[in-house]
Amino acid sequence: MYPGLKSCSFEPARNLSYNYPMLISFRDLEHFRAAYPGQRIVFGGGTFDLLHRGHLEFLQGLRRRGDIVVVSVASDKNVIRRKGPARPIIKQADRLRLIEAMKYVDAALISPTNFKNNLSPSTQIMHALRPEIFVSKDPKWFNYVAKITQFGAKFVYDDQPKRESTTRIIRRVVTRHGFS
Repeated sequence: MYPGLKSCSFEPARNLSYNYPMLISFRDLEHFRAAYPGQRIVFGGGTFDLLHRGHLEFLQGLRRRGDIVVVSVASDKNVIRRKGPARPIIKQADRLRLIEAMKYVDAALISPTNFKNNLSPSTQIMHALRPEIFVSKDPKWFNYVAKITQFGAKFVYDDQPKRESTTRIIRRVVTRHGFS
């Protein structure tokens, strides 16, 4: 599935939350949804490069909103496309493992790299997973509320102030240590 990583089964666990994090593949999302009937699935995603307090608080917020937390980690190709050739700092397989290991996350996957059928990677996941709630810190998603609700999800904008960011951390390291 992902180089160097073993996938866990999406068979229902007795107590998934906090105890049985798993790596799942995009093609297993429909089966994952079916394995947890009656559970409120919350979906969120991000780059998660250089894990910091802001990431932790975002994941905690996902946990507060539902029973099952599914997190997508942006592929290296998507990060390069959005943030430039110097990113990501941490490769996707390692970022995925870090997110999957967090106690607030029940399942994690690498998001698709390309648009398909005019759907962004996140909307492709929503289409397959059918979460009850989609949470994002990016206000661009207000423009896609109709699409999100079409997939059965409610959009929740996480408006908590950004106290930290990977970009800010990189700038501080460069400035403090004289890298150019």
